[in-house]
Amino acid sequence: MTLSKKEEKILKSIYVASENDPNKPEFPADNPKFPATPTFKIEVPGFSNVWLKDESVNPTGTHKDRMAWEIVVTYRDFLLAKQRGQIKGSLPQMSIISSGSAAIAIQTQLSKYNLPNLKVLTNNKINPKILKTIKSLGC
Repeated sequence: MTLSKKEEKILKSIYVASENDPNKPEFPADNPKFPATPTFKIEVPGFSNVWLKDESVNPTGTHKDRMAWEIVVTYRDFLLAKQRGQIKGSLPQMSIISSGSAAIAIQTQLSKYNLPNLKVLTNNKINPKILKTIKSLGC
């Protein structure tokens, strides 16, 4: 099975350096490094070896950007399976239950790679500003 021109372009744009090899990191996608985010040794009374991992440098400022990248990698797997003729049809639309940050992180990555928009189920008490942001991103 062949991919459409759009799907071929998407597949070529998703580069995964390795799976679980710190010598060939894959995250963050634009600047892979290990560790992916800065780490700092901090003093905590009663503990001898505590490190702080600063995830605020990620694309949307949260550790959920890591999950979002893995969703992109999953779409890459779908495209490779389609290329091999194992699946047919268009790419599936993924869905998630979220109060905001996961949906924002995932949709940001989906948009970057021109992948199907995320479908999001939220609580009816969600902050209206967060809901507006989620919708504005394409969810």
